[in-house]
Amino acid sequence: MTIDEAFIIVNKLDIAEGLRRKFAPGHFVIVFNRTGEIVRIERFKTPPSESQISTTLNSEPGCIAISGQPEMDESPQALQKRIADSMFLFDHMKR
Repeated sequence: MTIDEAFIIVNKLDIAEGLRRKFAPGHFVIVFNRTGEIVRIERFKTPPSESQISTTLNSEPGCIAISGQPEMDESPQALQKRIADSMFLFDHMKR
């Protein structure tokens, strides 16, 4: 998935404007691999619990996740930077 596609999903731009977008899930977890490629995005109505994040990560071994809310990143580049800033976590993981 490209960073532009991810930006659209996390900001709910793929959902029709109006009440549908307003009441759409307002929290997300982005899962990405060692190369920075986004593998999966999960949306949640409420802030995801540690259990929900753990379940999401268990389905994608060798990946890490960041969470957030729509409009947290002002551009796809800001989202990409947040992912890049989290890449150091792979140095502390077992392979």
